[in-house]
Amino acid sequence: MTKESRPPGQVSKATFRLRVPELREQLLEAQFDLRARAHSALLLVVAGSEPESQSALGHRLAEWLDMRFVETKAFEAPSKLERKMPWLWRYWQKLPAKGTTGLFYGSWYNDALLSTVGEGLDAAVLENQLRRINNFERMLSLESIRILKVWLDDEEAEGDIKKKRGRAEQWRSFGSGGDRWHAAVEDMLTLTSTGHAPWVRIDGARSRSRDLRVGEMVLQVMKQVKDGAADALSVASPVLERAPLRASFVFDSEEPLPSEVYEEDLKKQQRKFSKRIASSAFKKRGLLLVFEGADAAGKGGVIRRISESLDPRLFEVHPYSAPNVYERLYPYLWRFWVNLPPLGRVGIFDRSHYGRVLVERVESFADAAQWGRAYTEISSFEKQLIRSGMMVQKFWLSISKEEQYRRFQERRNTPWKRHKITDEDWRNRERWDEYQVAASEMIARTHSADAPWHVVNSEDKKRARIEVLRILNEELDGRLKR
Repeated sequence: MTKESRPPGQVSKATFRLRVPELREQLLEAQFDLRARAHSALLLVVAGSEPESQSALGHRLAEWLDMRFVETKAFEAPSKLERKMPWLWRYWQKLPAKGTTGLFYGSWYNDALLSTVGEGLDAAVLENQLRRINNFERMLSLESIRILKVWLDDEEAEGDIKKKRGRAEQWRSFGSGGDRWHAAVEDMLTLTSTGHAPWVRIDGARSRSRDLRVGEMVLQVMKQVKDGAADALSVASPVLERAPLRASFVFDSEEPLPSEVYEEDLKKQQRKFSKRIASSAFKKRGLLLVFEGADAAGKGGVIRRISESLDPRLFEVHPYSAPNVYERLYPYLWRFWVNLPPLGRVGIFDRSHYGRVLVERVESFADAAQWGRAYTEISSFEKQLIRSGMMVQKFWLSISKEEQYRRFQERRNTPWKRHKITDEDWRNRERWDEYQVAASEMIARTHSADAPWHVVNSEDKKRARIEVLRILNEELDGRLKR
């Protein structure tokens, strides 16, 4: 973290007028170059003790930048919907796309300070939140979002807290905790100023000096992005031990379940599941279902049997394939964050965030450093969901290579199923063993008691559908009682 040396006086008006034209020209040139290259984004986080200086800075940046390519967001108290979502959900919604700039006021740092000073919690809570923030910002940096954080000091305003308390929302929240506020701020700035997301402290009361300094820093970061310095933060390719193929991936073949037994058992499990989702206990929770498996493993059929047992207002199904052009402008987890269900609802992912360590790994769409760190990033993502009250259940539908071939042939020879088979499906069979190893490592590294993987024998589709529902009912029985 850098500390601005406070000059004895304000930058003169004459000096300000002399320096601004060239700075504005350079900022616009750098901004358009950032947009043309579109391989990185800039996120400017502005915070401080006085909203007035933050607002004035924002007005100045709006004069100097092309605001068509800047998304400004002032985060206030969470809405009713936001309180039903994981903590960082609302910030993921507003992340800048590659080629653009985001300007955040009242970011995740306000949440951290309010939860400690405003609610009277101890320093350990603050440190825990700041650790999560560091992990979050590190992931954004690795996903090509360059972060610059500016803290505006305002000693004149802070000299009389009680006088300001009547009009400054944050001071009212902190009551008489001015000393605790300052201590929390110092801890926050110290613990979260990192090489990839540094804090810079500036005297917010000296408007011309403030505006010039922030404008110059924004220009510097944009130039670094242009010169490739934004890629300086890197992670060495991980050395991973190959996890042995899980024995549970291999199942003995079973006799097909008779239709009458299937229909009876299916309706029984569907009724149980519907009852649990409609219960009062579930209204305070949420459920994310993740389905992965080889092509033609039966994911769609399982999802259909789950869906038909629920009130359509209570669930959403999100199928995922390769990210489109728009989705590639954001960190890879972004498209999953924006589709999370709120508390009291069910979200179903047909393929999921695990694509980074499956298809992207096997097909080399992600390099070893990217998919290697994804295990930790995905686990962190799921922990955030669990802390918010959501339950996470993950299913791998397992079939043999021979059964997959039989189903491919059936699809090709059945007119209303031909749309389900593609040339890419046939090509993926050539890398069957690589996908099995990747799946095995994925399950071994991301299975946990709170977000478990269930490997289900899907050689017989009917048995698999009933087994998934049975597992869900058993899991909900235990978790809704907690």
